Amino acid sequence: MTFAWGSCFLAITKALQDSTILWLAALRALIAGAVLLLVAGYKRAPNPRTRKTWTLIARIVHADAVIVAAGQLLIGGAVLALVAVVVEGPPVID
Repeated sequence: MTFAWGSCFLAITKALQDSTILWLAALRALIAGAVLLLVAGYKRAPNPRTRKTWTLIARIVHADAVIVAAGQLLIGGAVLALVAVVVEGPPVID
């Protein structure tokens, strides 16, 4: 998992020479979402059913995006990679 995560940053560095940041961010999110759907399907995880649950998920995603964006603006570099692993890792590890 750590190798795959680290490879993503290397691939983005190389891809930035030929593409835009927004396109790469969208592609990365699409791939990550597809992988999560595959894992959820494999584990036969139940989907959230209530509006309250979906609202909670949306709030968590929004807070996560704000934290990562703030980290990119304030910290940057290798520290940001560590923060991303800490923030994003627990749902995958479960």
